[in-house]
Amino acid sequence: MLPASHPPHPTTIFMTVHKGASTFATHGVVPLAMRHYPDIEHRQYGPLVAAGSTAGEHPLPPSNVFATRVYPWTYDDLVEDPVPAAGRFTDKKLVVMRRDPRDVAISGFYSRAFSHPVPERGRDEFVRQRNELRSLGVVEGVRRHCARSAIDEFRAATAILARFEHALDAPYELLVTRPLDWLDLVATYLGWPRAVIDDLAGKVPPHVTAPDTEQPTKHKRRVTPGNWRSVFDDGLDRVFTDEIGPEMASAGYDAASSGRLARAA
Repeated sequence: MLPASHPPHPTTIFMTVHKGASTFATHGVVPLAMRHYPDIEHRQYGPLVAAGSTAGEHPLPPSNVFATRVYPWTYDDLVEDPVPAAGRFTDKKLVVMRRDPRDVAISGFYSRAFSHPVPERGRDEFVRQRNELRSLGVVEGVRRHCARSAIDEFRAATAILARFEHALDAPYELLVTRPLDWLDLVATYLGWPRAVIDDLAGKVPPHVTAPDTEQPTKHKRRVTPGNWRSVFDDGLDRVFTDEIGPEMASAGYDAASSGRLARAA
């Protein structure tokens, strides 16, 4: 643990997409970090909004908050108090956790169709869509119900990185294939002392363990990147490439290589 006199920690916002390892940030990285930074408040925005609150009702101070489960529809709704004189988010750290939107769409299908708990709010509509997705199957279910949200969330995360030069691109693919490199990338960006980084690294598994076999009904269904290559038909592939092909390629998510990991290293 750091000395009692350590300076305030900049408020840090983990901006994720759905199915982009927000659970790992929420239940893995942040609790470990709070062992060293006990003054920090951990605030989960997704559950706050789902419970009927708004992001604006929970303004972010300049220091000592870890904000997780911050999904794209909340990015622009976050309120800062006080507003930084130099501009939005200039006194805060932004960790942007993108993921290949094609894999996001597939994971979103399986979550909605099988593993996501049935919510109390909107229960009937959720169950109706769950039954429809199961009857459609993964390809048609992604085409009709999951592609749009995955594309929109990818664009929103990409726009954050373009708008805020100090934001960190900390992709899902690096996390699940080389978690210690991901942790070092994030912790260095946050300015954590080397002793803290080394301590946390000793508590993070050397890899994010994938299940031995794919488990469609479980929250942790697959983990490993590239599922879209074995699932998409040509038409579904074109849905993504026609609309956001250049943006995916610019981010390293091309069809033929693992360039995303090389760019993230």
